[in-house]
Amino acid sequence: MFTKKFEKELLMMPLAAAGVVEEIIPEETDMEALKEIIKFAGHLAIGWNKVWELAEKRLEVIEEVERIVQSRDKEP
Repeated sequence: MFTKKFEKELLMMPLAAAGVVEEIIPEETDMEALKEIIKFAGHLAIGWNKVWELAEKRLEVIEEVERIVQSRDKEP
């Protein structure tokens, strides 16, 4: 699943964009621009937080199933 294209498009590009915006913020004086940045960053944070939570839950389920299978295999 993690191809170079995936890594570049979905992981590296948003990190690069965040880095650029992070450098702009200390110099920004336009209140509307700052409100836009906050709104945009909030949407991204919410989206990535959902991805993070779903991935963690899925990993927990898989690990639990693996533990059950392993314990079952050990039983005589």
